[in-house]
Amino acid sequence: VVTIEEEINLALYQSNPGLPRMFFEDRKKNIWIVTSGGLFMKPFGKDKIVHIDSSFGALTGITEDREGSIWVSSENSGVYELTSADGIDYSKSEIRNYNEKSDNLISDNIQSIYADGSNRIWIGTKEGNIIVYDKSKKTFADYTKSCGMFGEAILDIVVDNYNRIWIST
Repeated sequence: VVTIEEEINLALYQSNPGLPRMFFEDRKKNIWIVTSGGLFMKPFGKDKIVHIDSSFGALTGITEDREGSIWVSSENSGVYELTSADGIDYSKSEIRNYNEKSDNLISDNIQSIYADGSNRIWIGTKEGNIIVYDKSKKTFADYTKSCGMFGEAILDIVVDNYNRIWIST
């Protein structure tokens, strides 16, 4: 039996919130709500919803790196890194956009994103590229050929407990 404990009306926080696409729980137990119209966060233990941003475009994925930064991928504008000074209040977060034009990202059409335990951000494109961002070196590397990819859209990337990379096309 499934019971609804709480219903959230995102229109109370943003006039055109869009439709929910995915949910993500970060290590601080905050719930992130990715919609077709923006990004929201429900802080752990609070009743309020925080509208983070609506300018990212169509979001396709969300992950958290080991330093607590939240990363979101988008269909047309690359990836975004959200950092918070205290790791809790993302309403005043610093937002950094990594894209094709300013950062030599292979594509801005990102379909999937995942942060591994080594603080690398695995990025999958619609064109079938695997890009890895090394946070410590602040560099992007193309892993497409070494991962055996052949041009099909990368739908999802996951790293398991044995540090194996799982990629779906």
